[in-house]
Amino acid sequence: MLTTLTVCACGDSLLKTVFCQKYFPRTINNPDCELVASQVLANHSRPLPTLELGDPSKPALFFIHGWPDSAAVWAAQFAHFCYDGSYYCVAATWANFHPDFLDAPDRELTFVSQMAKLAATMRETKMRDTTLVIHDWGAFLGYQMMYRYPELVRRTVAFDIGFTCDNCTTNTTYQDVNREAWATHDSMKSESSAEYFSAPCVDCAVWRTTWPYVYPLSSRNFTPAADLGPVKPLMFLWGNETAKGLPRRANTLFFGQSWLDQVNRMPYGKTVEVPSDHWLSFRAAEFVNRAVDDWLRSLPAVSVKTWEADEGQGFVGRPLKELRQAFQAAFLTGYISVDFPGGPMKRRAPDEMRLIVNAAGSSEESTVERVWGYYGD
Repeated sequence: MLTTLTVCACGDSLLKTVFCQKYFPRTINNPDCELVASQVLANHSRPLPTLELGDPSKPALFFIHGWPDSAAVWAAQFAHFCYDGSYYCVAATWANFHPDFLDAPDRELTFVSQMAKLAATMRETKMRDTTLVIHDWGAFLGYQMMYRYPELVRRTVAFDIGFTCDNCTTNTTYQDVNREAWATHDSMKSESSAEYFSAPCVDCAVWRTTWPYVYPLSSRNFTPAADLGPVKPLMFLWGNETAKGLPRRANTLFFGQSWLDQVNRMPYGKTVEVPSDHWLSFRAAEFVNRAVDDWLRSLPAVSVKTWEADEGQGFVGRPLKELRQAFQAAFLTGYISVDFPGGPMKRRAPDEMRLIVNAAGSSEESTVERVWGYYGD
């Protein structure tokens, strides 16, 4: 009888052929990449396939890649942040980007579908205190996820793609080659595009990965930046070199000085210019890792108070069970006190970690009317 191993440390093609071979910088020799890869779990049973490393009880980093990459593009970050157990790293791979999976049905090749699967993957891993780490097309989706799934994201680190959102509905000439690759099933075209832009893994740019470039603009349904509302801590890193090594200013199709100014005005917002091209998390990995590490350490500690003020407010008008799941995923402990109509709320000891909620009913399907307080830190 044929059986399928869905979770393993060695049977995944990303780990076998590109994690160390294509995406781990040669300038880093401690830790050794083969040792790191041997500890990474490849999980093929999640809503999207993942690479995972670290202790799930620790603060989480959830990574979203761009084109033509995969979860393996974050190899240097896995080694720095999660190999020693400081963080829990989870990187998902989009539909059609994983070599071990068959072509996805067309209905799954939409941004909305991929965002839903990314969110489902985040929930299933039960991550806590999550930092979203996003690059390229992953940044486009990541900014949207900050808005659509506020309970899943506490802060964001974005690479090289801003959110202004004029670029959300723009098709550009340079993308024509990838659109042709999709239309003709010709990987030579998409690989030539990846080579032109000096992608770390040119061989990864097979034709079926180019679907984001042909996705109808009218169907993207992106939320404009002006409507995002209060933004959580955001760090934006950008490369100051072109793919050909020439100087690059902060004035590109995908961000400009106005975006940098906007980030710097945000509470705990930070922008960092990096000596690298578009793939800065790979080509300037040590610089990037230090900068991200310093920023994460500078942020205030998570508390029920900040959760109530930030994530909690996003659940007004939604089912109580969703609020409860998000709260427990964030802290892995603590309780929610619900003040149902017609019944007094049961008070608890001041040192208990407890969220206080008004709900319009007496079941888990009740609608949250107000998230108005907390006990404990």
